[in-house]
Amino acid sequence: MENVLEVKNLKISFQTFFGEVEAVRGITFSVGKKETLAIVGESGCGKSVTANGIMQLLPKPPAFFKGGEILFNGEDLLKKTEKQMQAIRGNKISMVFQDPMTSLNPTMKIGYQIVEGLVKHNKMSREEAKKKSIEMLEWLIRTYTNENDVILDNTMGSCTCGIASLKTNRQFIGIEKEKQYYDVAVRRLSEYCG
Repeated sequence: MENVLEVKNLKISFQTFFGEVEAVRGITFSVGKKETLAIVGESGCGKSVTANGIMQLLPKPPAFFKGGEILFNGEDLLKKTEKQMQAIRGNKISMVFQDPMTSLNPTMKIGYQIVEGLVKHNKMSREEAKKKSIEMLEWLIRTYTNENDVILDNTMGSCTCGIASLKTNRQFIGIEKEKQYYDVAVRRLSEYCG
């Protein structure tokens, strides 16, 4: 099976006032098309640093890559410029963060935020994107609420971000979630995307 993502001997450190902190010390894994990989471990073991490193979202400095490769469809993401990564992030690779509510701008309507992503990364017209975002949100509300409650909780927020990712032809989606929320979010996303 062809690998979409290959991480080879990845080493990520942070420079601090007290010296170098090695956050990721040589992790290696691969993910093929339509495969799922779970990186599990105790708090502070480097799961989030690995995920954010793949997406090139770590602040440099203090973060720096000491070695390894991150191959996405055969291309090393560590050799990409920030401008090249911006074209990849949100277009070919998406991430649903542990607290999706921080990914959603509370001063903007959710539908608008989904529309912006669809227009930017899928070359849809604003009208097409608006129809698609309404469809997504109607499904989300039907799935997550009963007649009397409409609450955007942590899992529903994940699904909002996840639906936007899945319905926009991503090749790789990282989900940074606690186990209790992850199962529900993935099941609901799978139901929506068929």
